[in-house]
Amino acid sequence: MGYRSRLYHVRLPRVYKAYYFYLKSRKYLLSRKYALNYARKRRKLIF
Repeated sequence: MGYRSRLYHVRLPRVYKAYYFYLKSRKYLLSRKYALNYARKRRKLIF
């Protein structure tokens, strides 16, 4: 158990960091996509 928990603690930050960056990039891409769609809709409404 001790060895396993130690291994887990060593592995966790790397995995967490990778997951965090993945979520961040995904969120950024989604927000960008949403913003572009929103701008397109606005343009259609305005013109």
